[in-house]
Amino acid sequence: MITFPVALKDIQIHLTRNTFTDPEDNFELTIIGTGEVMIGPHGYSRWNNDQPLHVSSEIVREMIAEAMEIGFFEMNSEYSRASELYITPEGTLDQGFGDILDGTQINISIEIGSEKHSIYAHWGYPKRLDALIENIIRVSGVGEWLDID
Repeated sequence: MITFPVALKDIQIHLTRNTFTDPEDNFELTIIGTGEVMIGPHGYSRWNNDQPLHVSSEIVREMIAEAMEIGFFEMNSEYSRASELYITPEGTLDQGFGDILDGTQINISIEIGSEKHSIYAHWGYPKRLDALIENIIRVSGVGEWLDID
């Protein structure tokens, strides 16, 4: 349970993106509550950005509010199996699962004071989490540097 108030320096959003099909777009991103943004290569990426980036503390507040609104801290810690609904020969609806070995893998963690939650988002994760990830990429500026959405 998050206990407020929390010093801005004790807030951190960390995200790594690993794409097998386009490794040059892999990156690691950290946003501190004070607005510092650190972006670097991840995995096999050859990308590097040596220009400092910054967001306002208000932007960080909005991202934390969004994370809390979507229930980030209550979400599963891993989404990596595909599920499919199908009709069996007996005429019943069933669900099958399978491991996914390719595609984009995202690790996201949010730390607010002593509370930290991490999610491995590879396949089948909630759309509301995807929207948060896209928002973090957008406000950090990394999407402009890498030409990704």
